[in-house]
Parts: sequence; structure tokens; C-alpha cells
Amino acid sequence: MNIDTKATRKLEVILSDETLLEYGKEQSKLLVEIAEHDLEKARITAKAKPKKERVEHLATAIDSGKEIQAVDCNWEYDWTRGKKTLYRLDTGEEIDNDVIQEWEKQQRLRVA
Repeated sequence: MNIDTKATRKLEVILSDETLLEYGKEQSKLLVEIAEHDLEKARITAKAKPKKERVEHLATAIDSGKEIQAVDCNWEYDWTRGKKTLYRLDTGEEIDNDVIQEWEKQQRLRVA
């Protein structure tokens, strides 16, 4: 009966100068490649960001059935009461009201 006397183990080995130089070159090359991949990833992420934001906006709009949009409005002035009211032109709904400011009164006098 023959006994196999050979074995392989992972053991610490002191590296030669040549191997260290080779490893250093490989490491430098890999670091450059990683930096290039990181730049590419950043470009892709930046390109995808507005699309992700739009998807989120659409999801919210679809879920709620509404969104914020620019809507034409018109201020109506009640000069006798000194108040003004803002109405949506699409629905006629009152949006805001306020007192007429002094500078607005001055504008009215200049026009008249």
C-alpha cells in the first residue's frame, strides 16, 4: 500500500522584487479601470436621475389624480372696499384675496 506524501497548503510566501513590481503594475491598472467605471457609473446615474424623478412624479399624479400646474388667473379689484380677489380662469374658483396695496392704488391713479 502506497501512501501519498504530497500535500498543498496556503502558506505565507515572501514575494520577490519582480513579483512585487508586477503586482504594483497590475494594481495601478486596476485602479485606473475602477476610476473609469466609477465615472461611467456617475454619468449613467446622472442621466437616469431626471427619468427617475419623472417616474416618481407620474406615480404621484396617477395615485392622487392631480398635480401642480401653471394656471392662468386674474385679479379682480373692488376699489370701494379696498380688496382684491384672485380667480382661476379655467374654473372661476377663488384662489386668494388681499387688501389693495398703496402702490396699486397709485398705479390706478396714474392710469386714470
